[in-house]
Amino acid sequence: MAGLRVVKSRDEFEGEIFESLSIIQGSDLPPHAASAERVEIGKSRTRIDGVQRVTGRATYTQDVTLPGMLHARVLRSPYPRARVRAIDTKKAEALPGVRGVLHRFNAPKAAFRGEETIFRDEVRFIGDEVAAVAADDAEIARIAAYGSGGTAHVGALFRGTPPGGANHVASGQARRGRRSRHSRIRDRGARRQ
Repeated sequence: MAGLRVVKSRDEFEGEIFESLSIIQGSDLPPHAASAERVEIGKSRTRIDGVQRVTGRATYTQDVTLPGMLHARVLRSPYPRARVRAIDTKKAEALPGVRGVLHRFNAPKAAFRGEETIFRDEVRFIGDEVAAVAADDAEIARIAAYGSGGTAHVGALFRGTPPGGANHVASGQARRGRRSRHSRIRDRGARRQ
């Protein structure tokens, strides 16, 4: 095709240089005359939304409410490492206003965090995502995910895995009043001297 060119560009962003190829159609802009006044370069510009931001009147995405909009609440793991064996959503789905519950057993495959699924079969830290509830309002979503009055509506069954991190081991030993293996070795070495 006439007028198409491949242009290679090098861009710097946060100290890293990225190279890219682009297909351009059309002709170049005429060069800027050296004696011409520069209208934009080197001059400060006031931000259009600057006053609204600093006074707290700016509207952000979280502030927007649209008709028919659903609210989501994510159920998070209380364990630092465990396998998710089963999830019971019957109570949550029976609540009026709950539109759906998504978890590892019914979630479609979607690339997320470099993996093929949104919810893992094994939680890796306290606060890792286990399930998500979509409801008509935020309070119904919270109640469906976490329950009210001490009764959970989304039940997740976890099976613990062997401790993978030092924090998990240390907290278990501290509760039982046992010393760590490293402190015993350190004490034994001090006695030999």
